[in-house]
Amino acid sequence: MSLMSFNDVLIGRRRVLGVSCATLLQSVGASGAEDYEFDGMPDSSEPDFGPHFMERGNSEPSHDDRLLAEILLRDKIPSVGRPIDIARAFLSDEFPERFRGRWPTPGPWNPVISTFLDGVGFPESPDLIPWCAAFVGWCLHRGNKPTTGLASAQSFLSPNSPLRQTDTPREGDLAVFVLRIADSDEETTNGHVGFVSQVPNQAGVGLRLLAGNQSVRANGRLFHSVISDVPYNFVGRPFVMEYKHTNTRVYLKLKGWVSV
Repeated sequence: MSLMSFNDVLIGRRRVLGVSCATLLQSVGASGAEDYEFDGMPDSSEPDFGPHFMERGNSEPSHDDRLLAEILLRDKIPSVGRPIDIARAFLSDEFPERFRGRWPTPGPWNPVISTFLDGVGFPESPDLIPWCAAFVGWCLHRGNKPTTGLASAQSFLSPNSPLRQTDTPREGDLAVFVLRIADSDEETTNGHVGFVSQVPNQAGVGLRLLAGNQSVRANGRLFHSVISDVPYNFVGRPFVMEYKHTNTRVYLKLKGWVSV
């Protein structure tokens, strides 16, 4: 992994949020979603991660948790099949919710997420590192498909990517988003990536994204940085984050589709 990629994912609270992107609830207007309630960004302009955000996932998991994570990935997640079906297995009743996302603070990191990050050059990594691309890459590799081996969502649109772009996405393909600055429309190197679980119609309505490092609201609670299958807009509503050491209004925008 290049120094630039490393710096992009390890800078600070709001910069980490910027790389995560999906963690900032860009899926809005999702009335009719089966399990979740979406209301866009909270009033505070960013999710409330609490005062110990950077402390979460900073300690090593226990031996028992490591062993359980290995067993779950081995026995509960298919080792063959379409990558999107492999990703869906994480949402099945047989895979404990506790291992689907970032663990609360203070405490250890989730060894399942650490396994995803190991595949993109972050061995034994805390789960505060943005991991949407790592999750997609792990599922692609598990399904015997090529991947970029990088922690960057934008790497799937790179000319060096082993996957080809497409103008006609199908269920199971990838949707890649880029983070743009609202005032200047400048494109950043940050973004988000996930599997298309529902193809949008010709008007661009109906896209659903199955991905890691997303946030969902369920039963009145907000769950951050989890594997989820959620509705997405092609253009998300603006929010505020720190970009180049300045509080900046940014938004997520669909950049391209990738055939799997």
